[in-house]
Amino acid sequence: MQKNNYFVKIIKITIKCVLKYFFTILTAPLILLIKLISPFFRIRLIPVDPTRIGTTLQLDFILKEKLFNKNKIKTKYIIYICHGQVKHFNKQWLKMWTRAISFSRYPKFLEKVQNFTVRFIPIWKKNIFMLDFNPGTASFPDSATLNKVNIKFTDEEKDLGFDSLKKIGLSQNDQFVCFHTRDKAFLKRFAPNRNWDYHDFRDANIENYLKSINYLTEKKLFAFRMGSVVEKALETSNPKIIDFHRSKIKSDFMDIFLGMRCSFYICTESGISTIPEVFQKPIVYTNLPTLRGMQSFANNSILIFKKLYDCEKEKLLTFREQINLCSNSYNHTSNFFKEKKIKLIENTSEEIYEAVKEMHERLNNSWKITNEDLELQKTFWEIVSPKVRSKTFLIGSDYLRKYKELLG
Repeated sequence: MQKNNYFVKIIKITIKCVLKYFFTILTAPLILLIKLISPFFRIRLIPVDPTRIGTTLQLDFILKEKLFNKNKIKTKYIIYICHGQVKHFNKQWLKMWTRAISFSRYPKFLEKVQNFTVRFIPIWKKNIFMLDFNPGTASFPDSATLNKVNIKFTDEEKDLGFDSLKKIGLSQNDQFVCFHTRDKAFLKRFAPNRNWDYHDFRDANIENYLKSINYLTEKKLFAFRMGSVVEKALETSNPKIIDFHRSKIKSDFMDIFLGMRCSFYICTESGISTIPEVFQKPIVYTNLPTLRGMQSFANNSILIFKKLYDCEKEKLLTFREQINLCSNSYNHTSNFFKEKKIKLIENTSEEIYEAVKEMHERLNNSWKITNEDLELQKTFWEIVSPKVRSKTFLIGSDYLRKYKELLG
């Protein structure tokens, strides 16, 4: 009996090795072919991790690229679902994207192609697996391309969303905002065996947002604190503030529906901002740690940054100094700033309030623009000068007035 088990084990190992080398033999000429024909016809293999909402933003870029393509070389995108980093994904989100984009039926094979390329010819990874079209390199002719909403709810899904709102006392005409601050709770819950501390520099204190949210509820808006899992409960007795993770309407579906239906979204640097970005909702980005993280393609949006304090020079870094600090890398970590002796200072409650107030007044056509504000915006964008920027993507006016010395 033991002898039979031994032979079965040997056979299984042999089959596994044969299949492995078979895929290797098949993959190498395929990658070579893709590279050889690239001057005439480009093939891009696009892996999508459905467990991280932020990674699906590239799908939106692909569809926008199809609307406006300056490339004379025709490009074929082959999109496939890859192995997820965590054990949870939003089913409604993926369902809506499968209605807009065709995913490959051979994801396992394409993932093997990806792994082979990364391991043996990493220099080709950018040419085969990276998009030509993305926020950092794209050039839009006008706002029409940016304004396009590529995924939609069906009429039946909209009815389901409104019925859910009725369950908590909101009518179809009630206006609301969504707000969210990044913490470690989601990743700890769904990928507990991995150390996620390197993301800590993006976190923010939810309590600093209460002044802004209370202001909005005084203006007759409801407010949803988003996040299916949160690290810190929101301490408030305001009946117009709804903690989504404790709400009876909490679901994957409503996570997306609220992001589509809200008047505007308040967030930090986190993948959840992809939802309002895709649905073209106004966004107040707060506590952004670096200039490299700007989603400057977002329409009708306002941004305020964390302050970067140089502990050795005992001063705040100017925007030019921040550009130099982060020029060599996009993917920063908490250790990066520790090694550089840079302390990240969160936005104060007042700074967040002023940005939120500005957004509310702009949307209600009551914001008064001053010549000073126009000049400060102009100076900032001359310094930063991203390759793509919506004309309605702005830095918070009060923030620029308060920290105008950082423009030096």
